[in-house]
Amino acid sequence: MGMFNASPMKTDDIRAEYLALLAPGEQMLHAFKFVRDQIFFTSKRIMMVNVQGMTGRKVEFASIPYRAVTGFSIETAGTFDLDADITIQVSGRPQPIKLELSRATDTKALQMTLATLIG
Repeated sequence: MGMFNASPMKTDDIRAEYLALLAPGEQMLHAFKFVRDQIFFTSKRIMMVNVQGMTGRKVEFASIPYRAVTGFSIETAGTFDLDADITIQVSGRPQPIKLELSRATDTKALQMTLATLIG
């Protein structure tokens, strides 16, 4: 994902085109925005939106069902480390997904969501 810290987004601020990708009954639970990229934690999966190229017209959508997540760790922000870090291990991916999230992230709520939805 992006090289910068992701900032939490209100689910009301998510573009309609991304909401149209949700399955019937699927709900947005957490959303984060990098400079151009976004990551969503829904009630069924993790969705990553990777905007590519100079114009941003090419967009990659990655969908990871929670059943493919084998583990995660969250490191909260500290006094000198101003961001929170999350690492998500996914079955079949050689490298985990690593994200830097801004201090404003409710890491407890995100941790509870992941713990609840990972089978």
